[in-house]
Amino acid sequence: MSNQFKIRTTFTLESQDCFVVAGDIIEGEVTKGMLIKTDTGRVTIKSIEIATRKDESLTSLLIAYGSDKERKRLQTQLTKGLTIYILPL
Repeated sequence: MSNQFKIRTTFTLESQDCFVVAGDIIEGEVTKGMLIKTDTGRVTIKSIEIATRKDESLTSLLIAYGSDKERKRLQTQLTKGLTIYILPL
């Protein structure tokens, strides 16, 4: 079974040097420390938060970035509407 996540929105938390991917787990499970597969490699999930609104619930994956270049790469590769694959450690 693969772990798949559908991105609904993305944003940056500059105060924590994190890029946030918010959306829905489509298949499998996603836990802290798992890897997100991107076009140019893999990034580690720093933490996971569940945000619930009146009518919906979103799972947010926080990805730490070390430089502005890395943040821009994440913004380019992890975009709204994309289904991404999550890999176990």
